[in-house]
Amino acid sequence: MKRIWLALLLALFSQVALALPDVPERMRFCDLDLTIDADARVKIQEILTKVTKSSLHFQALVDRANIYFPFIQEAFDLRGVPQDLRYIVLQESALVADAVSTSNAVGFWQFKAESGRESGLQIDAQVDERRHIFLSSLAAAKYFYTIARYYDNYLYAVIGYNRGPMGAMAFTETKGYGSRHLTITGETHWYALHALAHKLAFENAIGKAAPPLWLQPLSTGGETQVQRIAAKHDMSVEDFKKYNAWILGSELPAGKEYIYYVPRTGKQETALLRHVGSAVAVVTEHKQIGSRDTVKPEDQLQEKPKPAEPVLPEVRDTRRFDYLEPQQDLAYGSEYVRFKAGESLVELAVHNRVRIKKLQEYNDFTNYHRPNGGDIVYLKAPKSRHYHIVQDGESLGTIAELYETTPEKLQQKNRMKGTSIFKGQKLSLKKRVPKGQKPILLAQASIQESDEITTWQDEVSEEEATGSGKPTKVVRRVIPPGSGVLAADAGSYRLPAYDSKIIVHTVGSNESLWKIARKYGAYAEVVKKLNNLSSNELKTGQQLKVLQIIERQ
Repeated sequence: MKRIWLALLLALFSQVALALPDVPERMRFCDLDLTIDADARVKIQEILTKVTKSSLHFQALVDRANIYFPFIQEAFDLRGVPQDLRYIVLQESALVADAVSTSNAVGFWQFKAESGRESGLQIDAQVDERRHIFLSSLAAAKYFYTIARYYDNYLYAVIGYNRGPMGAMAFTETKGYGSRHLTITGETHWYALHALAHKLAFENAIGKAAPPLWLQPLSTGGETQVQRIAAKHDMSVEDFKKYNAWILGSELPAGKEYIYYVPRTGKQETALLRHVGSAVAVVTEHKQIGSRDTVKPEDQLQEKPKPAEPVLPEVRDTRRFDYLEPQQDLAYGSEYVRFKAGESLVELAVHNRVRIKKLQEYNDFTNYHRPNGGDIVYLKAPKSRHYHIVQDGESLGTIAELYETTPEKLQQKNRMKGTSIFKGQKLSLKKRVPKGQKPILLAQASIQESDEITTWQDEVSEEEATGSGKPTKVVRRVIPPGSGVLAADAGSYRLPAYDSKIIVHTVGSNESLWKIARKYGAYAEVVKKLNNLSSNELKTGQQLKVLQIIERQ
């Protein structure tokens, strides 16, 4: 009987609606000032009612957010995207790591396999990083940022997250491009309305109480056997995988370190939550200098020099691809070269008999730009190239725009069935590849990864004053290589900051839509919509409005 009454009480409690926040006439979202009309307020209120209908379900989401949001916040800070985008993960997956949609989108941020790989996630039979909270959040932030650059508007990027970068265009207004003021109406895309509702529902609920447990990120240190990693923490493999759903099998790929999570109870230790940057773990409590508990020099951990980055062995799928070292490719040295660490552009230009100004023009380099070691540098103008080497962040659409063609034509020339492309892939631009030829990939070891994960270490100690005015010594742990905490070079995750403005361009002779867009760092389709063009044809002297994107140096 007690069980029956308990079940009835729980069922009744679950239907008790929470106090709903009012939908304001104005609100801030992703640094935008939004005016919300009456029709939109009614729709957002309906969404709020559904989200908060069950107090048990709502609290479960809050508890999960308290566990996972520190990792999402760190990823978004690294990428430099607004934190208001965090709430979208709740409407995408309810923070369920192994959530799968009817369209086969997977994980926290609901990436399909193709878009996940394009965003830098490893997805194979052993690992699915769509289920990894930190790495998938880095990928989601990068995707939001990429879409936002089309419109310089993060609300339109939210719509693009659901509809695709170009698919969102039908649901945008040109007056919103680059604007910091938008009016939300009943006709605004439903996904954007849900994003606003989720921010209103959760922003004042998350972070108010300690979660029932918290997760500590650690490094596999190169260990491949999942059972051994679990045993190290006195966990069964089954329990371990509850917190590491990104691990699909019993063994991890060799030659790479992965970030995994172990559950902890008690108060969250902020320093131990971070994957990257200047986070440090406090070893001792604050101790007054001069007392018997003063920390002795020999008790402090000494900083160790950071070792050279290991060269990871490459896993090759020779059934699907042909692999080449760049120097084995006939186009190497004639159409493109690989930039060497420590080399200057001037040295590269002289060595390859190309004027430095031409080299900058061919690659859209400014006077302040310096490639990273391993980057591809082209020796010919786009119209003269026969091949393109896929690099990080590129899609078939952006490559087609660069060469003033279409994704469909690139697919035809390269005998591609889908739009998936891979870093280092050699795409033919002029001729159709021979029938039966496998796609060519340049060896990864020769093209430096931009999102490489490395170990870190920080300051040994710090002197400061307490509120009482007495100096104290705080010992902070230096994380030596292989000790368990993975981190990364924050600079490798940083996306460029940019400004934008609407300018008027007068079309010159032989200028195309693509050339004009590239000149201003804009996108051809956005230029087309800004000017209500029904075709790609332009006339000399025609005036076009362009959303100019200017990266800050």
